[in-house]
Amino acid sequence: MQRYHPILVALHWLRALMIVIALAATGIVLAKMEPDSPDKVKDLARYMFFGIAIVVLLMVLVSFAEHSGFVTAAWKNIFDWMSRIEMKLWQGKHLVMLAASPGSRAGAKVLASQTLLVPHFGAELRGTLGIGKWAEAWDADGARLVRQADIAALDDLLARLRPGTSEMDVA
Repeated sequence: MQRYHPILVALHWLRALMIVIALAATGIVLAKMEPDSPDKVKDLARYMFFGIAIVVLLMVLVSFAEHSGFVTAAWKNIFDWMSRIEMKLWQGKHLVMLAASPGSRAGAKVLASQTLLVPHFGAELRGTLGIGKWAEAWDADGARLVRQADIAALDDLLARLRPGTSEMDVA
């Protein structure tokens, strides 16, 4: 059994490579260029393309592991340190939150607690989805959801992240 789907692994390494290229471009190309150079605008446009592509690949989709009704200690620790650097760490990004659990409550406690927190950290919450009875909802061999209600709810939730979706479109 594979731990991560090959597409997720490929996207991870694509993002990592793009970040390294963007950092190298800043340090090698842009830093050595004169501030008033006409070529700098062209290079900045290429650099901006990489930045936009990275942002698209890093669209915020948060999935919580639940431990005794709350986020895991690992997530809490990471989140605490990130918020010390910048309190509004989500920086106005649209955010959807997911949870899955083996029981029927579908991560209700973790989603409820995090729903209360995200506005304080600068996110615009577009919705949450909890999927309960995960063993019945997920086909591990096919790496997909099987219950039509869960698929429709996930599609609806992800549609709320589309550019141009206003708060009025969010149910």
